[in-house]
Amino acid sequence: MPSPRDSLPAVTPAFDPETPAGIGGWLLLMLLGLVLTPLRVAWSTYGMLQPVLMPGVWEQLTEPGHPAYHPLWAPLIVAETAGNGLTLLLALLALWLFLRRSRRAPAVIIGLFVWSLLFAITDQAATGLIPMIPPPTTETLIDALVAPAVAVAIWVPYLLRSKRVRATFVL
Repeated sequence: MPSPRDSLPAVTPAFDPETPAGIGGWLLLMLLGLVLTPLRVAWSTYGMLQPVLMPGVWEQLTEPGHPAYHPLWAPLIVAETAGNGLTLLLALLALWLFLRRSRRAPAVIIGLFVWSLLFAITDQAATGLIPMIPPPTTETLIDALVAPAVAVAIWVPYLLRSKRVRATFVL
């Protein structure tokens, strides 16, 4: 005996040829950024940790009595490493979800951008608490703070409002 459901017409999503869909347009630029982000984060983390892990350097920075000692060195280095690790994981997750065209991709990408900005602000503030670290140059501040702020200002509204984003990330 057929069920009442069998007599209902099949519902298919309306296809609108005017709505862009698929990874194209500005999403190609976002994809490039998502591919480069894990590489950039891994490279900068290596650049930060490489000198610290040289023999004797960690001790000089973190043990009282050494000229370079400051009580915030160890927490700062650990926090930067953990923050970069979280950024790397978020970037890889965002890239994976993006390539799968998952409906979760925009939310994770927004989280990545917001996290990157908050982490950059916190890192710059914490770094400024250690007198041995020279104050950042204007160029360094622009690289560290303006780039993630611009990314949030541009990409978050795009991800929230774009027809292409809504039509692409549906799985």
